[in-house]
Order: sequence, then C-alpha cells, then structure tokens
Amino acid sequence: STLVINTIVQEKGARVGLITTAGFRDVLELGRGNRAEIYNLFYTQPAPLVPRFLRYEVPERLDWRGDVVTPLDEDAVRAAVLALKAQQVEGIAVCFLHAYANPAHERRVADLVAELFPDAAVSISSDIVREWREFERTSTTVLNAYAKPQMLAYLSALDRRLQAADFTGAFNIMQSSGG
Repeated sequence: STLVINTIVQEKGARVGLITTAGFRDVLELGRGNRAEIYNLFYTQPAPLVPRFLRYEVPERLDWRGDVVTPLDEDAVRAAVLALKAQQVEGIAVCFLHAYANPAHERRVADLVAELFPDAAVSISSDIVREWREFERTSTTVLNAYAKPQMLAYLSALDRRLQAADFTGAFNIMQSSGG
C-alpha cells in the first residue's frame, strides 16, 4: 500500500509529540550538522514534523553500553504525557539517547503513555530502528508516529471487511524497511 508514502507526501499525518532525553529537544532541526545546499545563503530548511512546542525533554540518561547514568524521571514523563494530551496530539514518538543499547526507559514511557493517554499511538525508537545515530532514530520514529494512526485505521477497516466476507485465512503484514 502507498498509504504511508501518501500520508507523508501530502502532509496528512497525525499531530505528533516527541519525548526525548533532556538536552536533545532540537535534534530534528540540527540533524547531523550538514546542509542540503551548503552555498545557498537563502536556503530554508523544511519544518520538522513535530513543532518545537510539542517536544518535551525528560531527565534520563544511558551511556553507550546502555548502563543507566541518570534514572528516568517518571514525574517528568507524566507531566510531558499530560501536556501532550492537552495539546490533543494523536501520536507520541519517544527517542532517548542510547536506547538502542537498553530500551528499558523507552518501554517505561510507553507504559506510562498507555496508562495516562491510551488513545495515543506510541512509537519508541528502540522498536522502530535500533541504530546508534540519534537524528536518524528520532526522525524515523517521528515518521512512524506521524503515519501510524492512519495505518492503524486502514488495517482495522481492512480486517473488518475481511471478517464480513467470512475470510478465515491468516491476515499478515510484511514490512520492507526500504529494502
């Protein structure tokens, strides 16, 4: 299906919030520090899918091995989730530094979101792409959260139609991850 591609190209995805490690709120703008048009003084970078006011930092830190340096501040997570709920987001992307090595903090945030804001579609970077570069992990996780509500609605409708047609086979989904 081209549903996800069309959602992104047509900019018709969900309103998304981001919860990230304290100090990494602006990773979507900073990227890897390179510019698409290095000699164009008037180049304007595309706007990120998550506006800055919908990005929340929480105290937590893992080192590159996945060892806890700073424990997850669950009160800060709760405050961020409730703020995003008040902003009426549909999806929440969670990306913590070094979560590829230890997903425990991200998984705990997903549990708290399920408890406090069960209608939100949650995407955690350690499930989406276990890669050590935070910009790539964050942007991919945000894209997942952006397209996820529409994809879930599409798959639910397809499942209902299959059941109505008395389909008894297995309903499987394949993921290509660009390959």
